[in-house]
Amino acid sequence: MENHIIPWRTFDETNYVGINVFTDGSKINNRVDCAMVVLKDGNEKEHGKWRLNNETTVFIAEMVAIREAVNYFKRRQIPKANIISDTRSALEENRTLEENRNFILDIKNSLQDNKSDALLWWTKAHAGNKGNERADYFAKKAIEKQEIHFYFSKTKQQRKTEMRKNIRQNWHILSDHSSKG
Repeated sequence: MENHIIPWRTFDETNYVGINVFTDGSKINNRVDCAMVVLKDGNEKEHGKWRLNNETTVFIAEMVAIREAVNYFKRRQIPKANIISDTRSALEENRTLEENRNFILDIKNSLQDNKSDALLWWTKAHAGNKGNERADYFAKKAIEKQEIHFYFSKTKQQRKTEMRKNIRQNWHILSDHSSKG
């Protein structure tokens, strides 16, 4: 599928017409989770919440929530709906033309699918928006789940940081035991 820029807009309370799915990702006490809340004409209809493995970044958790929102539309054959996130980086990622992570490419391709007219929106976090507050609530509730629904490898940056930390620790151990100090 050809890559096109997927634009996003700023959401406000007057946009509560039709189907709106609010998404959120969270990391609390080293546990990563995400959620989505479906509102129809401003009324909460249902929600979903998922645990991710602890090494997953909040950014990926946000992207999982967006993917689940897209999947929700497709399963129910909803032709027009809004996906609202409080994470600009996730929305910006969907605007970029180049991407080499299959997971994110799949989301982009789903958003570009002719059968779905999903629009992306940004809303300010913790600003009293009822849909966003509910998504935040369910994301935080998801940490109580024991079952992990989605597994992701550590990012390249996480692996580099961990490797540097291990090298420094080993260097300190060796220098502490060295006769030359």
